[in-house]
Amino acid sequence: MSRGPAGAGGRPRRLFLLMVLCQTLGEVELRTVAVINITHPSPESNRTSTEAVHGVYGGTSPKIRAAGYIRAPSAEDALACDPSVQFRGVHPVWIALVERGNCTFAQKIENAAERGATAVVIYNKNGTGNGTDPFRHDGTGKTVAVMIGNIKGREILTL
Repeated sequence: MSRGPAGAGGRPRRLFLLMVLCQTLGEVELRTVAVINITHPSPESNRTSTEAVHGVYGGTSPKIRAAGYIRAPSAEDALACDPSVQFRGVHPVWIALVERGNCTFAQKIENAAERGATAVVIYNKNGTGNGTDPFRHDGTGKTVAVMIGNIKGREILTL
């Protein structure tokens, strides 16, 4: 269950996407890895903390930097499959954090972009740990799309 766009104490979290190229071992394809810097206030130390999380850009995603505050879909459509999905939060520059499942990647990305997301981070489904899969989302235009592991996606929601 997500806690919305703000972490403990209602403080907003911010995601930054950076691009790094690497070739996976044993495969011919070239994958584009996204390094996501998560910056958030630490309630224990009253200081800002930053953590790097690795993800994979979608096959048809622009491989560019995106930044914004995290906004998760409302509980009514937590997987962002309904075209009328609402995202919690009020920040004008934001990145959607959406769980994989129930509809195509393109539908999730299009729905978030229609609501104003500058990028979409899809976290993998339950039971996949921090694994990621290559994914395509044809027709989503210039919206940056990245996949991260399930464990990290759920951690981000609780910050």
